Amino acid sequence: MIQTITHKGLRLFFKKGNGSRLPGEYLTKIGLILDALDAMTSE
Repeated sequence: MIQTITHKGLRLFFKKGNGSRLPGEYLTKIGLILDALDAMTSE
């Protein structure tokens, strides 16, 4: 589970889906990675 994101571009993309501050060719992969990290649980 993602608790904090310090990078402004990643935070904007994660919360609002706005990828304007990230490289366009990587947005799909970044989205998949963020979804996987958010789905994780801590024990």
